[in-house]
Amino acid sequence: MRDKILVTIVVCVVLAGCATRQTTTEERYSKTPVVQTQPGPEVFANSVWRQQIENGKPPVYYVELRADGKLGYNKNSPNSFAYDGTDVWRIEEGRLLLIWTNGFNTDTFPLGTGRPVTLTGTQSVGSKRVVMERLR
Repeated sequence: MRDKILVTIVVCVVLAGCATRQTTTEERYSKTPVVQTQPGPEVFANSVWRQQIENGKPPVYYVELRADGKLGYNKNSPNSFAYDGTDVWRIEEGRLLLIWTNGFNTDTFPLGTGRPVTLTGTQSVGSKRVVMERLR
């Protein structure tokens, strides 16, 4: 009698396991939400931007973000840049920071996801609005 009960339990467990449909790998991954991440330094390294500063003098700068973290600028052309050694850029807490003259002035741009083409931020001196458009 005990053996019959044990066999009945085993059969029920096996049948229950067979009745459960297993999901495929494709189904599992198709239901997994895609997590968008903020861009890292590699997205900005060696890029050139046109920077328009609200009420700025001059109102337009061209900036280059080098892979080594140096920040170059030109008031007239996006083809050559001056580097004074104290201007740097970095990404910190989801923001692109352009740090001018050892931190005397910092342009801050909140980052979304993906590769940005246009960024809007603020300048620490005078709280001016700054818009940057990626040229290359």
